[in-house]
Amino acid sequence: MKTKIYLLLFLMGTMPMLASAQTSTITSIILDSTQYQVCDTTYYINISPQGTDYNSTTYGNFTFYGSNVINSVYNAEVIWGDGDTTLHTGTAVTVGTSIIWNVPISHLYAQDGMYTITVNLTDPTSNTTVTSMLDVTMGVCSAWLNPLAFLDCNNDGIVDSTITNGIPITISNANNTYTSTLTPNGISYYNVIPGNYTISIDPSWLSANNYLLSSITPSSIDFGFNNYVTSFYIDLICDPSQFIDYCLDGTAFCDANNNGVLDSTETVLGSVPLTLLLPNGSIYTETTDPNGLYSFNFFDNSVTGGQLIVDQNWLNANGYYNSSFFNDSLPPIFCGLNAEKNIPIICDTNSLSVGCINGYVFCDDNLNGVLDSNETIHTNAPVILEGGNFLITVYTDSNGYYSYTGWQFGIGDVFVSVDQNWQSNNSAFMNGSAILINNLNCANNNQVNLGLNCVTTVSCADLWTSVTPWIGYYQNTTNSVYLKYGNYGSSGPGNYTITLDYPSGVTPVTSSINNPNYTISGNTITWTLSSNSSYMYHTDVIYFNTPAGIVDSTFHVFSSTISSGTNDCDSSNNYSTLGMYVGNSYDPNDKSVNKPLIVDPSVQDEYTYVIRFQNTGTAPAQDVYIMDSLSSNLDLSTFKLIESSHPMQLVDLGNGILKFDFPQIWLPDSTTNEPASHGNIVYKIKEKTTLGEGDIIENTAHIFFDQNPAIVTNTTKNINTVGLGINTIETIGFNLYPNPTAGELNIVTEQKVAVINVFDLNGKLLMNYTTNNEITKLDVSHLSNGLYTIQVISDSKSSSTLFMKR
Repeated sequence: MKTKIYLLLFLMGTMPMLASAQTSTITSIILDSTQYQVCDTTYYINISPQGTDYNSTTYGNFTFYGSNVINSVYNAEVIWGDGDTTLHTGTAVTVGTSIIWNVPISHLYAQDGMYTITVNLTDPTSNTTVTSMLDVTMGVCSAWLNPLAFLDCNNDGIVDSTITNGIPITISNANNTYTSTLTPNGISYYNVIPGNYTISIDPSWLSANNYLLSSITPSSIDFGFNNYVTSFYIDLICDPSQFIDYCLDGTAFCDANNNGVLDSTETVLGSVPLTLLLPNGSIYTETTDPNGLYSFNFFDNSVTGGQLIVDQNWLNANGYYNSSFFNDSLPPIFCGLNAEKNIPIICDTNSLSVGCINGYVFCDDNLNGVLDSNETIHTNAPVILEGGNFLITVYTDSNGYYSYTGWQFGIGDVFVSVDQNWQSNNSAFMNGSAILINNLNCANNNQVNLGLNCVTTVSCADLWTSVTPWIGYYQNTTNSVYLKYGNYGSSGPGNYTITLDYPSGVTPVTSSINNPNYTISGNTITWTLSSNSSYMYHTDVIYFNTPAGIVDSTFHVFSSTISSGTNDCDSSNNYSTLGMYVGNSYDPNDKSVNKPLIVDPSVQDEYTYVIRFQNTGTAPAQDVYIMDSLSSNLDLSTFKLIESSHPMQLVDLGNGILKFDFPQIWLPDSTTNEPASHGNIVYKIKEKTTLGEGDIIENTAHIFFDQNPAIVTNTTKNINTVGLGINTIETIGFNLYPNPTAGELNIVTEQKVAVINVFDLNGKLLMNYTTNNEITKLDVSHLSNGLYTIQVISDSKSSSTLFMKR
């Protein structure tokens, strides 16, 4: 009986033992095409048995044939044509279905181009191999677009008709240009290298048809891998003789009452520099005439929107401000619409309504909202005042007290709070949200104490230090620096250490050091001190002998550090640097930065700026303010005030303009009280992380004493340039003479140098000289008159300084 069952199975062909003995073999492999153009960077391949599997995610679809191919294992070798080869193993499961490989068959090409791909498929059971080849061009894109062309014959904004055929439209960038013609079915571009392309219309076609191009929206398109733009809009004017100019006009005036309206008693302003920015990137400039009038008349590709901007440097130089009623956004600007925009400017803040507010920032231990006698105050806490178009920061003094008096809020509503970042950093949080003060007016008693929940705050010290310039800095003379340090924290620091590092070759005048608890080692003065005082403040003017023979413009750096073994709430203010160029003339009103002219573009530098001011008049200055124009390459979110010599309120006017305001400072004049006639601001700020080679950071301040014209400081400058004067590189001593020079420089170095470079002030390399000497003569007679940077490089050292060609 069992024999009959086996015989039946044999006849049915289902005996497992006999079926497994059948041998698979492959006879051919076929590709659906031998030429491919792929808009991608990666090529994907399918291989399927006895039927093509057109997988939507792949480009190359192979089919192989043979006998007994199902449930057989195969090996695939793919030679990609760029030097890479990959190996794959998989099992054929179903007819017409791609083999699932142990490693998917795909390849990323490093660059676009044409490649020949070879596929070798092997059946290891029968040891048979079949081969197929294909050519593929990677990174070539095609797209069908659907432009819509509108005709507005009289440029009144109303479409008169459309064009669906015959417009030659070009897409182009710096490297490639492609032209095709619009048909009723759209327009197609083939074999386009991926990238961003500007759209344009053939000018000869426009001229032949008597058309003017009004706009193309969008004006550019991106051809990318499988990323197609399907439509854009073309606006044409079909009767150029009747088109209407776009117009905008108005009057610039002193808005004495800050209401935004040109009243009959208010003064117009001539010579106001204006800039008109349109959404398509067009820029126009005008200046108001003696009657304060301006007018923009132009034909452009934009008919609405944009900005009208008053030059901020002009405002700064005159001590003026944009009125809070001035909005730089533009209305539609057709001449036929009589677009008018008057420009209100605040010329005299004394004529405006003034608002006042003051109070204390403190740890509200019992959370009752009242400053009790045993509760701790916070110094240098930034209090934020926000209302209208202004955001003002006022800092508490050593008693935790803040105050604001000014016109920016008029008698409007103001929200008062403590800066959120400061709260987080100090673990001290306001009880509730910002406090609203209605109708801020100096006639009211607007005392707002800001109680903070400091229950979880660990009592700690907050040591700080700064080193700032005191007078000019010259060779062969005695110079001085202003060392300041203290504790902003609620606990005493206990034992703490202060160090002051000074440049090589410079020696301190020890008799000028007030605190005797110091040692000197190398180029460092170290004080070892102890204090249980909170909120302490110390100053010391220390003198240094600077030797002769130092080349003018050599950069010298002084730096101070303070540290303690106790918990320091904020270590970011424990370090300060001062950079000064030898030969700097003394100016009591100046701005300095702690970095040299040349900085490393690979590092996000943090700059410490010092603005000094002095009343050299003959009477006290009642009000002082500084308009500081910061470079757009600085990150304003990283701004941190380090020191203010007097109570100060900070106003962010936008566009990188900060106003440091000292209302009612009553700064003595230098004749009556020279030491008290000085003031300063010290702050830190980082450059943007996006800066690179050649980016420049320039800053200038305008200092105002009462209603006198601005005193314009020097402009600080730092250039991101590789290899010049980078602080992390060990320096090499050298001198050069004569400086200035008319033609030849003599360079004397302390050791043999390999390379001498000359750069302009934008960081451009002008000369590269190879040498192997300690004394080198360099001919610079071909250079234009001006200031240059010279760099000397040895094996492991580099130094640079400035010289003048004249």
